[in-house]
Amino acid sequence: MYALVDPRDGRARYVGVTTRPLLARLAGHHSAACGRLRDWFADLASVGTGPTIVALEWIDGTSRDACEAECEWIAFLNDDGRLLNERVRANLTHKHTAGKSTAPHSTE
Repeated sequence: MYALVDPRDGRARYVGVTTRPLLARLAGHHSAACGRLRDWFADLASVGTGPTIVALEWIDGTSRDACEAECEWIAFLNDDGRLLNERVRANLTHKHTAGKSTAPHSTE
């Protein structure tokens, strides 16, 4: 599980799942970004920067486990409505509860 982060404010703008090394996944985003993600990349490039990629969680389970974790991270990190994920745009139902203060799968 990873996030693409805006280096200008340190906030996550995209959450994803990959089995590839993070830098390879970031390169894949650069070469195939479309829609709002492509627009964000162009905005960053216009000020001479690009997104950073950070690991959020390692999932040791099934594809379904990874999908569920992705939805939880999207809900957790989208409190400000800035995520660019298509899942956010589709208004999927998430297990996020109001007032939740810890990240998904946190031990706190």
